Amino acid sequence: MLARDFLLFAEACLNTLQGDAAARSAISRTYYAAFHTANDYLNRFPPGSFDDVAPGKHQQVIKALESLDHPESIRWIGTMWNLKGLREAADYQLGNVTLETRSKAAVRSAEKLIHWIEHLPPSDTM
Repeated sequence: MLARDFLLFAEACLNTLQGDAAARSAISRTYYAAFHTANDYLNRFPPGSFDDVAPGKHQQVIKALESLDHPESIRWIGTMWNLKGLREAADYQLGNVTLETRSKAAVRSAEKLIHWIEHLPPSDTM
């Protein structure tokens, strides 16, 4: 399975299903597509440079991306934090009714973030 498979599933949810549950599932899968893409990128580096099983993994991945020396890092790190927050709202805040309208924007943002990560050169490492 590839990280992008989560994004394809999110798009399928939004294109074939309606309602709050579809939007929440799409947001969650969208975040995990971005998270796993970032994690896969970071795991390409030598063993020991990134701990794949440490507690707080999601924060660690985002913090590791923050350490990249790339001119667009700040923009995309903000997107990653935003997707994480949306995922948490989708999973834990059942009273949040704005998620359905934000789910398609989340998918578009994740597509752009994933494209950026997939095209990072190795020289932009930690």
